[in-house]
Amino acid sequence: MSEVRQRIVGGGGESEDPPREIADEGPSKEIGQDKGGKWGEVLNAALSGLPPRWKNWVIREIFTWLMIGGFGLIIYGGPLTLMLTTFYVQVKCFSEIINIGYAVYKVHNLPWFRSLSWYFLITSNYFFYGESLVDSFGVLINRVDFLPFLVRHHRFISFSMYCLGFVCLTLSFKTCLRDSFGSSCPSSCSVPKKTWEGFIGGGFATVFMSLSLSYFVCQHSYLICPIEYNESLGRMSHWDCEPSSNFLPQEFKLPETLANMRNVVTGGSETIILYPFLLHCFFMSIFASVIGPFGGFFASGFKRAFKIKDFGDIIPGHGGIMDRFDCQFLMATFEELDAVV
Repeated sequence: MSEVRQRIVGGGGESEDPPREIADEGPSKEIGQDKGGKWGEVLNAALSGLPPRWKNWVIREIFTWLMIGGFGLIIYGGPLTLMLTTFYVQVKCFSEIINIGYAVYKVHNLPWFRSLSWYFLITSNYFFYGESLVDSFGVLINRVDFLPFLVRHHRFISFSMYCLGFVCLTLSFKTCLRDSFGSSCPSSCSVPKKTWEGFIGGGFATVFMSLSLSYFVCQHSYLICPIEYNESLGRMSHWDCEPSSNFLPQEFKLPETLANMRNVVTGGSETIILYPFLLHCFFMSIFASVIGPFGGFFASGFKRAFKIKDFGDIIPGHGGIMDRFDCQFLMATFEELDAVV
């Protein structure tokens, strides 16, 4: 019997541990998961009279509604707030993953592990965010003396930063090259709390909420106008623009089968008036419902391979930021493809 199977089944007729109750070993203590964060300690003390199952449910419910309210405030803050939130989420997710890697491989004494990781994050963000900022804030950038140089040589600077990073990475190999080989990957990657009911129900809810919110967004120029620097006003502006055609009603011809069904049921025409943005959101919601959860499955397998329950403990009852955004990386890739194509 393999070592992994012996660890799962156990010896001497011992009962199998619940799949989610991962032993408090490995990197769990080092990344701070044994306490659940300061807010978790406060809530655990306040709800100490409740059974563990109800206490966990109450904590999760409280922070679920806090996250929903926080998301509403972020949307209300407009595009700039969304940009800053996206950047924060990216950095926090990266931090949680790097902390796990550092806790697991600290015994190997890998030189510059965290420094190089953060350096490459900064380098990649400099390249991608720089491209976007030049398009949106070109007028403002040209007013600052040293920024035009960064704009003209942006890709060369990015390439030089990558080269410098690879040089430092290569230099770090001289002390750890032999320790970099021969590692194994545990195969216990089950996701016992994922159910078909949640998969199907969540799919329908995602499609419904996506279409409802996208229709709401189309009604408000505050949410659909790009954020740009208005030279005449001397400040940022994103509430007065000519809406893109994606946010204006257009007439679409229905497929023949649907047109015949509509004609029989309602006697309507063969065309329908829709916002093109709704069609984009419909297909994105289908992708999020069917393919998106596999990002969560992969993240669950990743956590179980390292014998940890969550990526972090910043949100009591829900884990870390990465636990809430594990599906979003697949979605972001699909949305980028949809925008380009």
